[in-house]
Amino acid sequence: MIRITIGGNDASGVASMDRFLGVAHEVVGDMRGIWAEVVRPFMLEHMDAQFNTLGKHGGSPWASLDGEPIYRAYKARLLGESLAAKVLWWSADREQLRPSLVSPTHGSQVFNADRKAMFFGTKVPHAGDLIAGGVGPFGEPFPGRAIFAMTGAQRKGLVTLMQRAIVQRVEARGFARADMRDQL
Repeated sequence: MIRITIGGNDASGVASMDRFLGVAHEVVGDMRGIWAEVVRPFMLEHMDAQFNTLGKHGGSPWASLDGEPIYRAYKARLLGESLAAKVLWWSADREQLRPSLVSPTHGSQVFNADRKAMFFGTKVPHAGDLIAGGVGPFGEPFPGRAIFAMTGAQRKGLVTLMQRAIVQRVEARGFARADMRDQL
């Protein structure tokens, strides 16, 4: 299973995300509504854009299949040249990864949320290999592709959406926006 998590302590802004989530939980309490109503739709849209742009949306494009000529030729023979050029895509009747990350009803999508945390991902067995890189079915090495990559602006946009949802919930409980800090 592959999942996206928000957490850790590194220099990429994740520590500040952890602090934000801690404060959010203190202010709102049960975060399940925000996970389901804000974060999951954001992730579904983000993943759709990732696949539609072959990774460019999240910061840098995924490596093409040019370094895997045998696999690329195999894919072109089966699916045609247009799908062979789309890294991580497959035919609609056989693909697993993309629909598991862009369709909320796909059986391989994983979304679990509780009061303090959530995760979003896929149960597609080979997803981890596609992210990490490895050796393909024809013995060719392939690079990892950052499926879940997000730019700093995208992370900031997600935080902004979450902050707006938090403010709405706090105001619905009768507190003014200025009083939010007093609740901590």
